[in-house]
Amino acid sequence: MSRSFQLEEHLDFLDQHSDYFILSGEHFGTELYKEIIHYMDIAFPEWTSHAGIGSWAAEFVLTGIQNLEYYGEEEQTSAEMLRDIYVELAVDYKSFKESYQFHNFETLLNEFDKKHGEYLDENEHLPVNDFNALYNELYKTFKSEYLKQRPYTFSEND
Repeated sequence: MSRSFQLEEHLDFLDQHSDYFILSGEHFGTELYKEIIHYMDIAFPEWTSHAGIGSWAAEFVLTGIQNLEYYGEEEQTSAEMLRDIYVELAVDYKSFKESYQFHNFETLLNEFDKKHGEYLDENEHLPVNDFNALYNELYKTFKSEYLKQRPYTFSEND
């Protein structure tokens, strides 16, 4: 998906995507922004998907920039500075991911119900074991596809 298309897509939900617009307007292309994106893409390839931090990815990057802007003011080699940045990002990501997965579970269930609720209602007459098997197969497939979705991309090449 192109970055400009993604921006247009999110304009309808400006309040929900304000962090993304701040990043795009103020930080896109800065060295710190590029380094955060580069590290996260390599260390946590799923980070922008719902299996990672999905719709919280923009907030994570913006928070990271705000927390890491002071790096470079201390006497550190580039390697020491990058190590500290990467460690802080990894710790923050773990915390964000745990919170996001907890929060996102309800969204997953609501989306599943929107997509399959009517079909499941039409089949609730099935024997319990058959209905449970149907439900479990639909849920497993839906969850797998849902977790792959990426609400945001940050690469200049996307």
